[in-house]
Amino acid sequence: MSIDFLVIRQWLEAHSDDIIVNLLAGVIAAVLILMTQTTVIIISTTIHDLITRRFRIRRIAGFRLGGDAPIEVLSGSLEEESPVLQGPDARAAARIQVMLEQVFRGRRVVDGYRARQSDEEIPQSDFCTVGGPEFNSCTRSVIAYLSSVAAFDSEGNLVLPSIGRVYKPEMEGGRIKKDYGLLVRMRNPVDGRRTCVVVAGCDTYGVYAAAQLLTNSARFPHLAGQFRKKRGLVSSALNKDFVAVISCRAQGTDVSNVRVEYVTSI
Repeated sequence: MSIDFLVIRQWLEAHSDDIIVNLLAGVIAAVLILMTQTTVIIISTTIHDLITRRFRIRRIAGFRLGGDAPIEVLSGSLEEESPVLQGPDARAAARIQVMLEQVFRGRRVVDGYRARQSDEEIPQSDFCTVGGPEFNSCTRSVIAYLSSVAAFDSEGNLVLPSIGRVYKPEMEGGRIKKDYGLLVRMRNPVDGRRTCVVVAGCDTYGVYAAAQLLTNSARFPHLAGQFRKKRGLVSSALNKDFVAVISCRAQGTDVSNVRVEYVTSI
């Protein structure tokens, strides 16, 4: 049986438009299906990420979702009379404020600052104080209530008296190489109906590292798992107040190798 190529050619020429249209339709359909699948995956992943991240942040921060009273974010200050904050401390405060605004949409989030030697009292509100005790008087006042659990000594080292451990920053060439941060959630010492969060550190890098845990940073997704593991099943389930120590490596004005070193309930 011989193949008549002339007949085939004539048929193709006669139906070329239909063939091209069908091929294009098939290609477009395949692309649309692929785009739809990709879009669904992206949307579902984004929604899952937002839901889980917000849920984790709410549990870590512990603030109520509703209420007329604002959540205050209190930064430290390098100067006595003006709210001057630089480097990782400033980025930590800004990151925390933005995240709280996104997660606690039913609450106003306002910023403020506490100078190094401020004699202002601890606010009778829900608040987050950002910065170590040297540059933030609110942090210094709150930490005083935790002296048996966590404190900073005169050299800026983080001390945990209850377990006899001292976390001291590591130096290299006159610069911070490794730093430690402190994240605390507890009842407001002057109003037990309110919650306060402390984001502090031996140096500025530790402050920024602690902020990564509080804000459930996508850069360091392992922190949430480390925090739960060290916190323990019962404390996690009951969402007890806590003290957490976070370590990090300093990289310029950024941090890397962020890890949860220790967690205890209070």
